[in-house]
Amino acid sequence: MSLEVATYVNDLQPVNPPSTDPTNQGDDHLRLIKQVLQNQFKNASRQGAIPTTSVISATGSVAQTLDGGTILVSTASGAVTLTLPGLAAGDAGWTCYLLKTSTDVNPVLIKPVAGNIVSGQYTVTQARRCIPGIISKIIWTGASWYITRVTGLPIGAIVEFWGTSIPTGYEWPNGQTLATVATNYPEYNAVYGSGATPDLRGYTSICLDNLGGAAAGRLPNGFISGSTLGAVGGVDGAGLVTANIPAHAHNVYFGDPGHTHNFINNGTAMAGVYTDQSQCFQYLQSGGQGCQSYYTTIQSSGTGCYIGSAPGTNNSTTTSVGSGSIVSHLQPSIMMAKIMVVE
Repeated sequence: MSLEVATYVNDLQPVNPPSTDPTNQGDDHLRLIKQVLQNQFKNASRQGAIPTTSVISATGSVAQTLDGGTILVSTASGAVTLTLPGLAAGDAGWTCYLLKTSTDVNPVLIKPVAGNIVSGQYTVTQARRCIPGIISKIIWTGASWYITRVTGLPIGAIVEFWGTSIPTGYEWPNGQTLATVATNYPEYNAVYGSGATPDLRGYTSICLDNLGGAAAGRLPNGFISGSTLGAVGGVDGAGLVTANIPAHAHNVYFGDPGHTHNFINNGTAMAGVYTDQSQCFQYLQSGGQGCQSYYTTIQSSGTGCYIGSAPGTNNSTTTSVGSGSIVSHLQPSIMMAKIMVVE
């Protein structure tokens, strides 16, 4: 029987060659099979394994034969550390996939036999993966290990969150210090050098005035240090004092209701009649006598005049206004939680 035409494995006919074919046609069949295999597995220059799945729940090593396979990790019993195989330059392209299957807060830690692993853009001795249900790809380049991160957000990114329970794999930016940061949070430690987190409780945020280098000068009054990361300032309300209000004047009123005086006769004239002291004084200067006891006086009397803040008042001050109550400084706001990316 003539040789079939085949390019890929699916083209081969399992019934060929029939037992009735001459033995010398076997060489043709072998050559065909070899060509088909090379077509099917192009550039196959090293050992390859059929992708398999490994289920792990305890600390251990990843076998080299897991190339192309998937590791399903449960950390329900505690943190799990996986040590990657020791590979050579010829093993470049070795790949496996990691998926955490439990929803607890225990991490999976992935590390090489020696040296570092690049987790996204961060070079660490071991990578942390705690967020469940998202696959990370681990690949050997022939010289270095790389592992993809489960989120594209940078370490330390703050995300607004509509909830009160922290999602697995994130942390609260509430001023806490992450425990055993170098071991349990290697990416965070690589970026910040400690486990300290910002305390955002009750704060809204303002973009740095010197974002990217040059200050814009939009916070010139000193109520907050606009070019200092982590600087705080502001209150939700405050009571005003005199120094906080604009310079201003108040209207005042002057009133005179009019009045009269009574005249009092204090004596009788001894010589001549004079109606006031000035006439008597002139009389005496001219040589007259006996005028000293005859003059009139004006009785003392209140004027009834007033100065006040409104007609009819008489307190010599302006009327008191205001209550001293606190003034709100809040913009329209809604309370939200915030979570921080740590892996």
